[in-house]
Amino acid sequence: MFANLSQGSLIHILSLNDSIKYSVGTVENVSYNNTTNPYQVGMQNMGSFLTLRVNLNGKSTTIEGIPANSTLAKTNDFLITENKEIMIAQAEGLLQASKDIVNNIDKYKNNIKQYNEVLKQLSPQYAKESDRDTAISDLYTRVGGLDSKLDSIISALSANNKNSNSNGNNSIKK
Repeated sequence: MFANLSQGSLIHILSLNDSIKYSVGTVENVSYNNTTNPYQVGMQNMGSFLTLRVNLNGKSTTIEGIPANSTLAKTNDFLITENKEIMIAQAEGLLQASKDIVNNIDKYKNNIKQYNEVLKQLSPQYAKESDRDTAISDLYTRVGGLDSKLDSIISALSANNKNSNSNGNNSIKK
């Protein structure tokens, strides 16, 4: 339990920010407070929570809202435990969840199309906005195609004009 942590205790931390990174931190300071967990907004969960100051990769980091009577905590930035086996199980679970998402990406893409159709049926305003967005997207695609066609026409005309000028200069007699 986190309540048993003291200065020098090791904790396992999985950073959930921009990239996933595992680190082992050393507890520098533990402070207790009997307040609502800041990560459980709107809940009436009163109890003992910890604020940990941890040396993490040579930097002192403060982690707040850790339930004192738990062995695993998740904040906005970190997944934290004092037990390596718990971290292994969590990492395996997160890996499997990520694999499941990747393996089902086509299903979710299809769901997006189907939900859009349902919303069009339910809301005339949504249907109108969706049709407008599709029309605008089609126009952008067409204009983009016209740009490349115009570029090729200009290149062809320019090449033809150069050929005409060079042929014309050769036929001029003095």
